[in-house]
Amino acid sequence: MAATSISHLIWFIVGIFIASSVGLMAIGIVQDLSESMEERGAAYADNLRTQVEIINDPGAVPYNDATGAITVYVKNVGEYQVDTTTVVLVVNGTPLAGTNLTVNLVGNTRWDPGYVATLTGNVTGLNPGIDYTMWVEVNGLDHSGHRSGRDNDRLDSFRIAD
Repeated sequence: MAATSISHLIWFIVGIFIASSVGLMAIGIVQDLSESMEERGAAYADNLRTQVEIINDPGAVPYNDATGAITVYVKNVGEYQVDTTTVVLVVNGTPLAGTNLTVNLVGNTRWDPGYVATLTGNVTGLNPGIDYTMWVEVNGLDHSGHRSGRDNDRLDSFRIAD
């Protein structure tokens, strides 16, 4: 009779140990999931704070036939300043960035919220009367000046000015 009680006690202790292990493992999984969701939420919030919009008239984008220079007007409509050194513009499949793209700010020395930048780059072979596509991608700078957030905008159909 005593042997049965001891064996039941051992199985009871083993059961409690297994249940505790499973509980601790579940707590660890929930904690990891919570941290991951918090990080994703912060990154998503930064992306929402960094927003730009192409404000050209899609029916008449400025273009110089002789030089191939296209001018795109982009407005910072987000909450964060935009980093002018990392702007990428793609026009009709031609990527423009770095030394191939000139970023001029209108009315300010930084690309703060509410301000417009003119992006100018060379894309040859654009003709009036044909629909083209373009998109721009930027990185934001948070209030302490650290790169934070990313956004892009696109014009799925635009024509160059005659």
